[in-house]
Amino acid sequence: MKKLKKLHPNLRIVVSLGGWTYSKYFSDVAATDASRKKFVSSCVDMYLKGNLPDYNGAGGPGTAAGIFDGFDIDWEWPGTGTGHPGNHYSPDDKANLTLLLAEFRKQMDALGGGHRLLTAFTPADPQKIGEGWELDKVDFHFSADAAIKAYTDAGVEPRKLTLGIPFYGRGWQGVTDGGVAGEWQSAGGAAPGQFAEEAGTRGYANLIGAYPTMTVHHDEQSISTYGYTGSQWWSFDDTWSISKKTDYVKSKGLLGMMIWEMSGDTPQGILMSAVDTGLKQGLSRPKR
Repeated sequence: MKKLKKLHPNLRIVVSLGGWTYSKYFSDVAATDASRKKFVSSCVDMYLKGNLPDYNGAGGPGTAAGIFDGFDIDWEWPGTGTGHPGNHYSPDDKANLTLLLAEFRKQMDALGGGHRLLTAFTPADPQKIGEGWELDKVDFHFSADAAIKAYTDAGVEPRKLTLGIPFYGRGWQGVTDGGVAGEWQSAGGAAPGQFAEEAGTRGYANLIGAYPTMTVHHDEQSISTYGYTGSQWWSFDDTWSISKKTDYVKSKGLLGMMIWEMSGDTPQGILMSAVDTGLKQGLSRPKR
């Protein structure tokens, strides 16, 4: 990463804390002023000051300094039991999260040396937003547009938001055709996944490779891509839907896009190329 930043001086790198499988103790560290200070201080010491532990001749004080430009908080999910099984949560998480973010900003600013980034992986589900984030509750159905609207209606500046798009698909098995290629039909459960711990999930390249005869459909109303194998139904993003979503990002004045994750792309990088091309080009408009 040091070599990469030397080649690209404007590159900013943040370290993500938490995630779906590592958010168990966020509620605990956010619970008190003392625990918040201790947690943030530990993160700043390791990732920003770069004081890594010694390990077989590597690491040591300051060895990772200059790599990270801030933190991305990936708490999944504050104030709700819908996260990974066993995650700790509390009705106080919502207020404590705000205090935790304030502590991160306070300690990072105290370091001096320029502004550091503090970002977050936030939910798109309005219920999760209402339970865990101090934003106004909004009553509408789930979609990318509804999620963005939930934040902007609460006063969040569009240029503070990026739209997340998956480089993976979600699938169901035991799905009958129903004359509509499986859309809105009953399913028998999650389809076999790419990873043992994630049933119904496959990276885009793996999905396309595993089911080369899958018929792919594009829904103009919902701006979504789905595929049907005859028994499995998969929802995913491809170059078509990415093009539509980059247009949306630009039309709403958002900062850009985030990806989870690059390993799901094809070896040729067709999805990332679609993101890059779409964000750089002018808005596409219907022909008259």
